[in-house]
Amino acid sequence: MEVDFVINTQKEIVFIEVKFTENIQKSNLRSLKIFMEDYKCQVGYITSLHDYKKIDSIINIPVYFIEKGMADEV
Repeated sequence: MEVDFVINTQKEIVFIEVKFTENIQKSNLRSLKIFMEDYKCQVGYITSLHDYKKIDSIINIPVYFIEKGMADEV
């Protein structure tokens, strides 16, 4: 099992999965859900080509949203 990014904040551990797809399936989220259960996380994140979407307690952040935010910083 693996996830792509783990961010440890002072309040919680945040797991982020990256998928290069427009079609997010619940089966794509299996590892992320296992990590969330093991570490008692309330919310997990995925970034993909799909628009904003919430699947159970996992939020998809579209890649174009991240790209736009990074372009604003440069």
